[in-house]
Amino acid sequence: MNKHLCSRELTASSVISMEDALCNALQRAARSAHNLSTIHILDKSRHYDENHVPRWQVTLHVGIASQ
Repeated sequence: MNKHLCSRELTASSVISMEDALCNALQRAARSAHNLSTIHILDKSRHYDENHVPRWQVTLHVGIASQ
């Protein structure tokens, strides 16, 4: 059986850490697809609100294997 790879780009954030933002993105991906195959970090950034609280943001390209 041939496997095909579908891809999806998603963004998630966290006020805790970059790693927590990455975990949030992976949890979102896993809820919608159970065959995660590849993950590529496209962008990572840190933003500050008016109270100087950092918000980490990660954008991922996720590959999903389908049969």
